[in-house]
Amino acid sequence: MDMSWRVPALFNNDRAALRLTRLLRPYLCRNLFDAVYGAPMTAWSGGRSSLVSERLEEEPLRRYFEAYRDEGIRCSLTLTRMNPNKEDFSDPYCNLLLDMLDEYDGEAIVFNDGLAAYIRQSHPGIPLVASNIKPATDFVKGWPGCSDEYEYYMRLLEDYDRIVIRNEAALNGDMRERLRDIADRCEIIVNPRCVPDCPRCLEHYQNIEKAIEDINHKAGCYYSNDDQRVYSMALDHGQIREFATEGFTHYKIEGRNVPSGIFVKYCMNFILEKERKAEIQNALDNRDVIELVMLLTKNEDRETRVQIPQ
Repeated sequence: MDMSWRVPALFNNDRAALRLTRLLRPYLCRNLFDAVYGAPMTAWSGGRSSLVSERLEEEPLRRYFEAYRDEGIRCSLTLTRMNPNKEDFSDPYCNLLLDMLDEYDGEAIVFNDGLAAYIRQSHPGIPLVASNIKPATDFVKGWPGCSDEYEYYMRLLEDYDRIVIRNEAALNGDMRERLRDIADRCEIIVNPRCVPDCPRCLEHYQNIEKAIEDINHKAGCYYSNDDQRVYSMALDHGQIREFATEGFTHYKIEGRNVPSGIFVKYCMNFILEKERKAEIQNALDNRDVIELVMLLTKNEDRETRVQIPQ
């Protein structure tokens, strides 16, 4: 069953993502994942701080996009600042990134509706994805102008090409049944690191944005991993298969900024089922086995992970 996967590697774990793609393609007869997401630091950044903090020139930026295009992988720019200033819509660096995205057939993951409207007007060829931050934070405030979550998603799809739905909705059989008619426009995170119906979600993301502007501001999750509800919404392969038979075939792995070894482990464990992973590992020749082990055990520092792909 064909499923589409987006992984957190762009402007972060690029070299690990590209090496893993090339290593496994001969055994999978396809790419392990379809798209990478992330972004350098910009006036439109949000959701997580970006590891690439300096403003890159056009040529280094192009090398990122070209490296993925050469492998048949799409780039998704994460532009999820919650309340960007309208003056920032004309930011030259941000608009250069949009030009790149347009040229290389990428897509934009957006939170702010005003920014989404600007991108739609200035670069109509760029598909827009409504970030998971939207439904997660709107849950706390109440669906704006809508009576329930399904109606809210239908409203979002008037302005966005695809939406990342809450895992609470994905795990609710009744809600999934209602969403089946738009399943091909929904995306589901397989490893969310939060508690169900988090009451402090909005505050959390607001603090992340404050930390982007002030490195001394702490923006950790309000719930520790000691809370048994953390990761309680993560999906297993049985659930992913079940949801896929219902038409939900777009999946996303969370984890921007994780060390490269953890990134590779996420890709191997969430995308490949246990039996398929064992088959591939048994088929690998000695050199490929060594390379895979090295990728899985690397704990690269920040500077190593953000080098421009070769």
